[in-house]
Amino acid sequence: MSDVLFDKIVKKLVKDTYLAEFAFRKRECCLIKKTASGFEAIELQHWKGFDLNRNKVALVIKPLYLKRFDVLHRWFEKFSFKSLLDQRGNYSIGFDGEMLNKTNEFYFLLDGIDFENDFNIFKKEVIKNADFVFDKYSDIDDLYQYYIEPVLNKGAELPNVGADWVFEYLTLTKLVKVEYYNLVKNLLEAQVNKLNDRGEPNIIEYYPKFDEIVSYLENAVLPGSSPSG
Repeated sequence: MSDVLFDKIVKKLVKDTYLAEFAFRKRECCLIKKTASGFEAIELQHWKGFDLNRNKVALVIKPLYLKRFDVLHRWFEKFSFKSLLDQRGNYSIGFDGEMLNKTNEFYFLLDGIDFENDFNIFKKEVIKNADFVFDKYSDIDDLYQYYIEPVLNKGAELPNVGADWVFEYLTLTKLVKVEYYNLVKNLLEAQVNKLNDRGEPNIIEYYPKFDEIVSYLENAVLPGSSPSG
């Protein structure tokens, strides 16, 4: 029942003119649009849940607003332990509703009551949030401001899980502010060493080849890059 309702919502959603260029990928439950630099996507996580406000069983949908810049990821494919399909699905930046101070989860009652009202609210906010994210983070300079500047200017903490972000941060700095590359590299190396000592599994996977990967990046000719010295 919930799957039928979800299919109905997707088919109705893609009729909006804003989403005319988006294709729905059922495997990822994702509306995606290819761009010159990568892709823009709206992932629709969903599950059968319960609407406490209306005291009824409901389909719950949690949208994620994702953007990818290929230049940050493609060069790394030869080193990644993930499948190529998974790598090509990696996004550069993403938000859920809570991160945007907006609605995080939307509820559709399985009995169909209030469907049109619930759908109109859902569609309006999803499109508004997607448009905001895709516009605000329209190029890699915007990502540098979001990820790197807080670390350098405000001492923001670096992520303490995962590994791909390390190489994306280095790539961003190489492309946008090469003069800060060595500073950022030193900060990241310290964090990588800390995470390796702690046993972070993703870091452990890359740690033996860390210097090789970084050297490859530093010598790679990326669109818009300069020598990183």
